Amino acid sequence: MRSFDMPLQHQTVTLRCDVTGQPKPIVSWFKNGQPVDQSDTKKVLIKRYSLKLINVISVYDSGNYTCVAVNRVGEIRHTFTLDVVVRYWGHPQITLGPRNQTLFEGESVQLGCSYYSDVEALVQWFRYRQVNGSYFDPSGNGYDRSILQQSGEASLTDETRLSLTNVSLSDSGMYSCFFSNSLGFSVSYASIIILPAPVYEISDNSSLPFEADRSTLMIVGGASSAFILVATSFLLIICCVQRQRVSSRIIFKKSVAFEDCRDIYYNLRLSDEKQILSVPLDSKWEIHPSRIELGGEIGEGAFGKVHKGLLACSPAPALTVAVKMLKDDVTERETVEFLKEIEMMKSIEPHVNLISFIGCCTQCDPIWMIVECSPWKSQNIFTTA
Repeated sequence: MRSFDMPLQHQTVTLRCDVTGQPKPIVSWFKNGQPVDQSDTKKVLIKRYSLKLINVISVYDSGNYTCVAVNRVGEIRHTFTLDVVVRYWGHPQITLGPRNQTLFEGESVQLGCSYYSDVEALVQWFRYRQVNGSYFDPSGNGYDRSILQQSGEASLTDETRLSLTNVSLSDSGMYSCFFSNSLGFSVSYASIIILPAPVYEISDNSSLPFEADRSTLMIVGGASSAFILVATSFLLIICCVQRQRVSSRIIFKKSVAFEDCRDIYYNLRLSDEKQILSVPLDSKWEIHPSRIELGGEIGEGAFGKVHKGLLACSPAPALTVAVKMLKDDVTERETVEFLKEIEMMKSIEPHVNLISFIGCCTQCDPIWMIVECSPWKSQNIFTTA
């Protein structure tokens, strides 16, 4: 069971139920044990293996949503729990306030403040000055408050900024961003401290540290420039030679995104000799190939083949397994699809009517997927790819 907590109403949520099987299963959706009403296509949309609830409007859309996958062999089901949280309108909420800053005279700074408001809000920037060592009176109101910047009706989730350029000592003080609407207001403060600009003294004998004269600087600078020019030329010559030796070398990164929001990255390098695929190690499922003794071929598809094998499980007896691998002449796309299939098998919970996933060998060439070898369960699903 998987839970979805909706922070706000009037949102759209998609429930996915990705299944596979042979024969191809039929998926049905139920809410609290009753079939989902599909008559209102503007609110409910069922497409293949997903259920989309459009513009969830109230707590009445909460409940248990179950997908049921059925074929002639059996059925499996998975339940999602959806809780819709009704949020009431209120005063603006500040999501990020301005930061305290310490500057030197002549510098510039930009204060930022972002907020969220259910209705249109007025955005104002204020500045406060100290009175008797405090910026606020006993009632909490600011002393000598003056408006620096004011906007009209700001859009929702808008971020306002106040720019202070070429600051002076008189710009020191307390600043605030103030948001208000018909339901209330919110305010956030930041302290700005301006320090006198530093004064650097230079001796009359030399303008450089360690008493380095100008002629020495010119010699060192010229030698450095010459060295950089020679090194750059040498590197260009090496690159040209390498290009002649290797006429076809491609290095790139491929990202394969899965529906459960997990990204797996593969680095593939194509050279004149062979393809080398580097896959991140998954210690939970990775099996060292030395533990597997391959037997005869028991199936073959368009791109892959399946061998019978023995998996060493010391001190327990060896386990008979089915080992799927790709053929030698597969393309890069077929290799990535095979890796996606392995990731999908990791996410499928064991079931009496499904071939169980045991592990994989992704740190060797070729890549193997190890599954249960069952005489009464069809291996056809693993040989068609």
